[in-house]
Formats: sequence, structure tokens, C-alpha cells
Amino acid sequence: MEPKDTAPPFTLSDTSGKSVQLSDFKGKKVILNFWATWCPPCQKEMPDMQAFYEKYGNDVQLLAVNLTSSEGSKQAVSKFLKEKQFTFRVLLDDQDSVGSKKYRVSTIPTSYFIDEEGKIVQRVNGPMTLKQMENFAQQAAN
Repeated sequence: MEPKDTAPPFTLSDTSGKSVQLSDFKGKKVILNFWATWCPPCQKEMPDMQAFYEKYGNDVQLLAVNLTSSEGSKQAVSKFLKEKQFTFRVLLDDQDSVGSKKYRVSTIPTSYFIDEEGKIVQRVNGPMTLKQMENFAQQAAN
């Protein structure tokens, strides 16, 4: 997936079991982040993601997709989030159907910035910075 491509649709469950579709957020900017609890660079970016969520959460939807098939259990993911006090929405890719198959994620973290029309604006390989996320949030719609 590259900039200007349409972001592939998907449906995953969040940590509370609620079904979430990417199309639920059409008309909003979305940051789609792929991560795992055992990934040090993922852990490094998460405090910035939390700070971004607290500041821009009403304007930009932050969806952190956990590559759950690589984790010990779904409960381990929830425990990690609770311990670290991360409150942004986390989706569970327990069949690895979205990360590697639809978005061709080969290294984590990998993030996609998706515009209001559902088009990919930018792909970030490696940890995102708060500045990158804020720049995306502040970009005017094309």
C-alpha cells in the first residue's frame, strides 16, 4: 500500500469485543498503526500516540492494530495496555488478516495516515513521532 492508494477495508474487534470497520470513519482522518507488545520500537512510540490521542482524538481517529497472532494471548494485550495506561482504541488482528495480508506490513511498527476520503496519504515505517502525527492532523483537506 502506497500513498494515493485507497486503504483496504477491514473489520476487526477492539479489546472490548466491539466490531470496528475502517469504513466507520469515512469523513475523518485516520492513523492506522500496526504494533505488538513485544516490539521495543512500538513501545517507544506509544506515549506519543497517547499524547496525540488526548489532544486530537476528536478530530483524528487513532486505530492501533495489534498483531495478536504474534502475542501470547488477547488478555496479554489488554494487560499491557492497562499497565501502561494507554486509552486509545486497539483492534485485535488475531488471524493476521489485516496486517500482513491487506496492508503488507513486514516490519513493525508501521503506520498509515489515511485522509477523509479513505486514501493513504503517508506510510511511516518505524516509530511515529508526535510531530508527524500533529502535522497530519493539521493538514488541510485536499
